[in-house]
Parts: sequence; C-alpha cells; structure tokens
Amino acid sequence: MFVEERKYAVVEDWMFIVQNLNHDRIYIVDEITLTMIDHDGRSMRGDQQDIINKNILATQWIENNVDLTPKQKRILWVFLSTFVQHTITLTASVQKHFVIF
Repeated sequence: MFVEERKYAVVEDWMFIVQNLNHDRIYIVDEITLTMIDHDGRSMRGDQQDIINKNILATQWIENNVDLTPKQKRILWVFLSTFVQHTITLTASVQKHFVIF
C-alpha cells in the first residue's frame, strides 16, 4: 500500500494516510503514537517548486488509485490549490526578508 517511488518523495506519507483513512477511522487517544524527526535535510525543506509538483503528482495518484466520491475528489483538489497558494505566498514573504549582496 505504501508507494515507494522516489518521484513521490515528500508526499508518500500523505498518500499512505489518505489510502488508509479511506476505509478506516481516526481514533483520538491521549498519548503520542507518531513522532516526526525534524532535521535540516528533510525533503520538505527542498525546492518549493519541486514540492508543489510532487503534491500535484500525489493528488493525481490519489484521484486515480483511491476510491473517492466526487465530493471527496473536489475536496482533494481544493486542498491542493490551498497548499499551492500558501506555499507561493509563504515563499514570497520569506524571500522579501532576504537582502542579496
């Protein structure tokens, strides 16, 4: 179920979660069940355009490989659109704080 193709690096965890949650439920418990190691070499710290492109690929993959209703597909694409807008806005606001010598 976990897609290991490198072209999905950055978004493969999200794809896995969507696949699993399509048929299962999230249970809220008062304990840590998942941890993430944040380090300088994380793929999410890479080229923002590459991250956007991989999110587009993942969205297309999910649409084609996960049994979603038309409404869920619309939500999926709205999520992508929001992510892309947020990423572009965030990148622009960070860039304006840097002075190039």
